[in-house]
Amino acid sequence: MIPGLLIRPATPNDNGEILRLTQQLTIPARVPLVIDRAPDFTAFDRTAGAGFDIIVAEIHGRLVGLLETRYLRLVLGNEPIWAAYFALAGVEPSQRGRGIYLELITEAERLARAADARIGLTLVNDRNQRQFGFLTQRFGVAVPARHITVSSYLVGPRYPTPAGFSCEPAPDSELTAVVDLLRRCHGEHIISHNVTAETLTRPGLLRLLVARSRTGRVCACLGICDQRGLRRTIVRRYPRRENLLRRVVNATRSLTGIAALPAPGGELRILHAIYAAAEPGHEHAFAALLRHACNRLRGYGHHLLVVGLPDGDRLGSCLRGLLRISGGVVPLLFLPEELDQQLGAEAPSVRFEYALA
Repeated sequence: MIPGLLIRPATPNDNGEILRLTQQLTIPARVPLVIDRAPDFTAFDRTAGAGFDIIVAEIHGRLVGLLETRYLRLVLGNEPIWAAYFALAGVEPSQRGRGIYLELITEAERLARAADARIGLTLVNDRNQRQFGFLTQRFGVAVPARHITVSSYLVGPRYPTPAGFSCEPAPDSELTAVVDLLRRCHGEHIISHNVTAETLTRPGLLRLLVARSRTGRVCACLGICDQRGLRRTIVRRYPRRENLLRRVVNATRSLTGIAALPAPGGELRILHAIYAAAEPGHEHAFAALLRHACNRLRGYGHHLLVVGLPDGDRLGSCLRGLLRISGGVVPLLFLPEELDQQLGAEAPSVRFEYALA
């Protein structure tokens, strides 16, 4: 028992302290980053799920930790289910190693069960082996899913697109066709999001692009999310090699069209891809959509377009020739025993929309 520790639900009065704490939580990417959700920490939660819980840890009245859970409608096999996505979590650096995170995740698990979530899910950065080891040892049934490669494509260079290629924003009259395409393609994975026409009009979706086959049928789609009004990505620092790259990029930006990369403490202006799909045999159409999107975003001050795809996904094999920085996450599933037995021996493939992470 930790003297003075209290685990409780967050209240609106905690907003300032939560924002203070999140400034101390660094994403262990190649370039360490901080997510800034000022002025309202919960604004992103209200758009990125169907409900949420935020619990905080305080010691003698001082907030020292938090864990955020969003409730998502996913599809397991062919069955729609409720899932608890354990999103941002962290403990103040001076209080780490005392068991506070264990208390937070235990309470979050209890709340998820009370909310009738069928499964739990979190994404563990592949550079954070300590967290991965802790979670797999803590929970009796914690199943690592297939690795998700997170690719950050540089916006600015002009990428070639096939001759005669055309794409267009998806008209409202064809949202049903887009939903059908997404469900067919995402159904290739054991777990995916439950996509509806309503989810395709979520706040922050800048545009939804479609490509057509020669018969006029929608054969590929790609959504672009701008979430900078809800959360901003701040550079904590640049390692030596990445700082050299930043200097080269900034010195040549008049030739490349890449926006000047920020100094430490500045904002890395990121867009997220979402709702990406292509009919089998039309993966090239998705690749052309991605190139087209990067070209259209040129000159608007954006730095990166981020795409997350499970390793082995059909779309990942067609994206060569684009300048990118790659990292990754491992989905970790917390399952009841009967579901664990259904998955088999291989790591399950999870089609998680990284834009909602």
